[in-house]
Amino acid sequence: MLYISRHGLRLNKVLRQYNDDPNPPIHHSGIEPLIENSKRIKKLDAVFCSPFIRCVQTAHYLNRHDAPIYIEYGLSETMRERWFEKCGYNPLNRLNNSRELQLHYYNVDSQYVSHMHQRFPESRRDSRHRANEFMNWFKQSEYWEKDVLLVGHGFSVKDCLNNLGINPPFQGWGSSYPAMGHLFIVDNQND
Repeated sequence: MLYISRHGLRLNKVLRQYNDDPNPPIHHSGIEPLIENSKRIKKLDAVFCSPFIRCVQTAHYLNRHDAPIYIEYGLSETMRERWFEKCGYNPLNRLNNSRELQLHYYNVDSQYVSHMHQRFPESRRDSRHRANEFMNWFKQSEYWEKDVLLVGHGFSVKDCLNNLGINPPFQGWGSSYPAMGHLFIVDNQND
């Protein structure tokens, strides 16, 4: 099975004073829905997730099976300059690397090398291309026939689903869909 999830509820969606933080963690109220969703995941062989801390935390809470977590830039946030201008720096310089993340999340594989690279700034077209390239690699990889969780952001989750020929219900980006913490389940083993 292939499981695809958007990160859990961001801290800055609940506490507006953190709106200038380009890499906020998940809010404590977003943890319980992730733990509930983890019960829907029967088995996991691997987890690929965006390097943003909210995605790593989401992967951690969904990963009841202690599968290795691979930090993959193909699932990362769209790096639009206007989204990150308040922070005053290149957000790629502040993302945690695998070795740092492994200090807090033991199953992050610090040896894994992301198949996609990211740059800042990038357009929406760039991020769509990046997510599609990752999915094209993923579908040809040894992981395709395994039980895998992908954790990303609104756009990267939508792009991954679209790459699989799935069009999630879409109500406009203001609606925040796919919802934070939403888990999609795709049967990738019976194509």
